[in-house]
Amino acid sequence: MRITEALQSVTDALQGAGLTADTDTDKLIPPCAWIAADTIEQETLDGGGRLDLSIYLISPDLGYMAAIETLQGLLQQALKAVTPDGEIQLDEGVQTSSGILPAFKIPLSVKVEAT
Repeated sequence: MRITEALQSVTDALQGAGLTADTDTDKLIPPCAWIAADTIEQETLDGGGRLDLSIYLISPDLGYMAAIETLQGLLQQALKAVTPDGEIQLDEGVQTSSGILPAFKIPLSVKVEAT
C-alpha cells in the first residue's frame, strides 16, 4: 500500500462510519475529519514500512462546551472505524480559512508496502 492508498483507506473507513472525512482541507466543512500524513519509517530494504498519520476531528466554533460535545460524537463514530495508536489529544486546533477551529487528534499507524 502506498502513502496515498493508505490515506484513502483511512478516509474510506471513516466515511463508512458515517463521518465526513477527507485529506483535502479545501473540501472540509466542519463537523468533519481531516486525515494528514505525519511521518514514514522505512522498515524493509524494498521500501516498505510504517506511515504515521493523524486524524483531526474538527468542530465548528460553537463555544467550548458545545464543541466538546460535537467532538465527542465525532470521536465515537471514528472509533468504530479505527483503533488509535497512542493517546487521543483533546486540546488541538486546526487552522482554516475561517480561523482556528477546535479539534481532537487521533494518532494512527498504517503499514505501507514498497512501491
